[in-house]
Amino acid sequence: FCEEDWRAYSAANRKFADTVMEVYEPGHMVWAHDYHLLLLPSFLLRRHRTAHIGLFLHSPFPASDVFRSVAVREELLRAMLHADMVGFLLFEY
Repeated sequence: FCEEDWRAYSAANRKFADTVMEVYEPGHMVWAHDYHLLLLPSFLLRRHRTAHIGLFLHSPFPASDVFRSVAVREELLRAMLHADMVGFLLFEY
């Protein structure tokens, strides 16, 4: 785990949230696509508590034994759970 990479990943998600909020209007549905934006739902809800957010993962989600080894798994999972709808590429995930 590299703390510097995690900070960069978080900063990129924050910047994306800032850009989304520049054009967001109440009632809009915001869709985040793939693992690059897993933190986006949290950052959007911090700015607009009633935002409608969807998250779709085009890549297979890691198996539980793999995900359990990710140092920031709680932060990632918590952010994903802030989405109103989460979609996965395959039913198995």
